[in-house]
Amino acid sequence: MRIGTLLLAALACLPLGVVAIRAFTIEVSNFRDPCFQWGEDGASSWGGFLSSPRLRPLDPCATRSEGTSETKTGSVIRVMMVPGVILVAIAWGILGAVRARPRLAVAGACLMFAESVPLMFSVAPLALLAGAALLVVAALARRVPPGFAEGTLP
Repeated sequence: MRIGTLLLAALACLPLGVVAIRAFTIEVSNFRDPCFQWGEDGASSWGGFLSSPRLRPLDPCATRSEGTSETKTGSVIRVMMVPGVILVAIAWGILGAVRARPRLAVAGACLMFAESVPLMFSVAPLALLAGAALLVVAALARRVPPGFAEGTLP
């Protein structure tokens, strides 16, 4: 029964985990890109980022400049609040399944349901599915005999 709950938790959380890791890697790549411009105010003339006063005519970034109005601090906070919390919720849910701790799985499910609000118009069904699966895992973990998770049963 423990293997089944672990598989349910892992399979339900896998798609959203992949999306969260992908979002995290995209932001990390923006931090590592020397041509990415943070804090664009949109006040530059027609041409967007190419008309930015920070670029010179022979600048190697002149042909592939990207940017955002978001600041680096705002980006870090957003990454911690959405993909970071999703990964924590997944970890808690799977840990609750592995250790037969229903409270931990419920905590992961609650975090996952909370994350479905900012993801409402994108991948919210994945968050709702994963949260519901973690609640099922918590219910199944409650049925496990007390010594089963610690390995004390004969």
